[in-house]
Amino acid sequence: QWWKKFMKVLEQELAFIRAQIDPCLLYRTTKEGTVLLLCYVDDGCLYGDQAAIDKAKEDLEKKFSIKKVGQLQEYIGVTVKEHTDGTMTQSQPDIMAKLQRYFGSDVEHMRQYETPMAAHRTVMRPDTEDQDVDWLSKQDQSKYRSGVGSLNYLVKHSRPDISNTVRELSKVLD
Repeated sequence: QWWKKFMKVLEQELAFIRAQIDPCLLYRTTKEGTVLLLCYVDDGCLYGDQAAIDKAKEDLEKKFSIKKVGQLQEYIGVTVKEHTDGTMTQSQPDIMAKLQRYFGSDVEHMRQYETPMAAHRTVMRPDTEDQDVDWLSKQDQSKYRSGVGSLNYLVKHSRPDISNTVRELSKVLD
């Protein structure tokens, strides 16, 4: 219910418009400029023209109790860096480090590729009638699911380039 009330206030009282690309992304354009509001549960960040950001903060403070934390450096596990030319990059070094720690010994001797997955390749589940199949143990199945889940999180926030590979890996989860 909180989310519905929050969105109602943003859209009806503060004139934010929900973006079609993502329901958690809202924007508004006023005489001060354009501001983007990204919401995830009870976390939010503003980006846009400084005057529009200041006005949005002022309007939000009238309706909600908000905490200002200054310049955006991290948001829901994603590290954000603003460059001098005005562009921004995002990365997830903590997730990458976790994957390297968790799977390091399993993948350290594997060949590295420039592309996430060879074209026209798919990952297939072995035929269940094949008696010569070396099935993963329950522990290895759990580890595989954990790895695919972490990769999915990377895809969502900072690595869309590996989305097809992760989709293929997800097809064979037990």
